Amino acid sequence: MATKIHDSEQVLFEANYPRVFRSVLLFCNSYSLAEEATQEAFYLACKNLHQLRNKSSFPAWVTSIAINVLKKEFNNQKKVSYVDFEKVNYELACNNNDYEIVELKDEVRQMLNSLDDSHREVLILRYMFGLSLSEISDMKDLSTGTVKSRIFRAREKLRKFAALGGGAKQ
Repeated sequence: MATKIHDSEQVLFEANYPRVFRSVLLFCNSYSLAEEATQEAFYLACKNLHQLRNKSSFPAWVTSIAINVLKKEFNNQKKVSYVDFEKVNYELACNNNDYEIVELKDEVRQMLNSLDDSHREVLILRYMFGLSLSEISDMKDLSTGTVKSRIFRAREKLRKFAALGGGAKQ
């Protein structure tokens, strides 16, 4: 029985790691922190898998856990270093075919960096994972109105940032 649990955890890890890692990397802009947080999140998720109500939202749930890990344990500014995205793209493409679709442009990184954590997180959950407002609301224990508001404000900040040519933080 323990082997089956281990095998199923391995399948979950392999099937979802690339997408979760990309999302966490977009959130924190640090390859090493994203790697640590993603691995810790998978450990915690597998340990607490019984708490997940909707199994199809596993990747978004793990991403949310990873972001919380970043916020709690790794959000010390001294530990955050900006990563060379060309190097990351090369390394990721070599490690997994799924990563070939990753194109982390400097402009996207700058735009996401212009947002605070709460706005960045809802955008990632909404647009990278395609979660509905109610799914994000349930996952983050927020009202649907709060989620809508954060998405709206984040999109407005991104529009302003893009209109300014990515110059100043909003």
